[in-house]
Amino acid sequence: MMVTCFEAKITYQDFKSKNGHNFHGNENYYCMPTALAARIAGEIPDHIGILAYFEGERQYGLRQFKPAMWREVSDQTKVLLLYNAMKKWCDGAVFV
Repeated sequence: MMVTCFEAKITYQDFKSKNGHNFHGNENYYCMPTALAARIAGEIPDHIGILAYFEGERQYGLRQFKPAMWREVSDQTKVLLLYNAMKKWCDGAVFV
């Protein structure tokens, strides 16, 4: 099982805040607008990648701006991450 973690940052102030920045996966990425990615790429550690959102006249989406470096993660950490993700999903689920 591979765990990929994503952290969305919309502005430079958001990036500089102490909120978030929780990277525990095999691969870890910031997701942000392309202009922000270009501005802060030098401030991001080498092992963390960037997925940049772009908009064009006929195309838009996420593209890898900087690759993440693979790191090993223990099975115990993977189980804990999966448990926490499922718990958040179930806590927010609405059953009709």
